[in-house]
Amino acid sequence: MKPGITSIFWVLTLLGAAIGSDAQPNTPNLLTKKSKEDSMNPVEANKQVIRNLYETTLNKHQLNKLDQFVAEDYAGVNGARGPAGFASTLQPLINAFPDVEWHIEEIIAERDNVMIRWTFRGTHLATYQELAATGRKVSIYGIGIFTLRNGKAVSGTSYTDRLGFLQGLGVLPADIGAPVRAPGELKKLPDPAPQQ
Repeated sequence: MKPGITSIFWVLTLLGAAIGSDAQPNTPNLLTKKSKEDSMNPVEANKQVIRNLYETTLNKHQLNKLDQFVAEDYAGVNGARGPAGFASTLQPLINAFPDVEWHIEEIIAERDNVMIRWTFRGTHLATYQELAATGRKVSIYGIGIFTLRNGKAVSGTSYTDRLGFLQGLGVLPADIGAPVRAPGELKKLPDPAPQQ
């Protein structure tokens, strides 16, 4: 073979091998059929697990399905362990806010960590943490940060707008940041020293 033809032959051979390695048979193999999460890259699969946790379990108040998303060795806040521990922190909230929903605003993931930003909306219809039912609708924001292993959460924590929550329930005034001093009590601070 001539040098130019040999080069083309090798390029076509390598190209054919690369294309052939990604080719899938046209007939489905039921033994190797994978779920949507299995066919995603690991980061996207982790995001989907957390999305499903909120959309199909928490928002439908089906805490009996937590074992699909939460590992047995899950470690959460207040020493909560496993799916039952995860549920123990949510059940009182669902009892007090029976129409509660977490509206997903954003999900960000890197390696085994997933951050979800959500808005919580619900009506306070029963006692929650010693706060008698107010009948008020609340809407607050929060984030959850989870670490996943083998498609399930092994640890997690959440950060919520607790001040907004208490203000929404009417427990704290909406203008809590306003000065409480009477007029004339505020003293003017001295001007800062000029910078040299």
